[in-house]
Amino acid sequence: MTGIQNLNERAEIVRQLNQAKLQHKERGVALAEAERAYRIAKAKKLLELRLDGQPVTIVTDLARGDETVADLAFVRDCAKVEYTSLLEAINILKKELAVIESEIENERRGM
Repeated sequence: MTGIQNLNERAEIVRQLNQAKLQHKERGVALAEAERAYRIAKAKKLLELRLDGQPVTIVTDLARGDETVADLAFVRDCAKVEYTSLLEAINILKKELAVIESEIENERRGM
């Protein structure tokens, strides 16, 4: 790549990193909200099952099998995947940026 191409590539990666930083916060909040909703629904279901006289040994499995609780667990798990995939994308962009900056530095030195 030429120096100008490297600089353009670097600018694009920095732009993508800045955008990912904003998404990181949004996805982190979405994950926390999904986790909260799941835990509240699960706790309510556990209490309901215990009050109905279900044995302690099976209430956790019964609560997780409840349709509402399971749907909230699904939403939480999807939020985790989105959050984790964004972190991976950020790491890839950082590595690409390091490579481009190394190429720019090598070109500056005349290598």
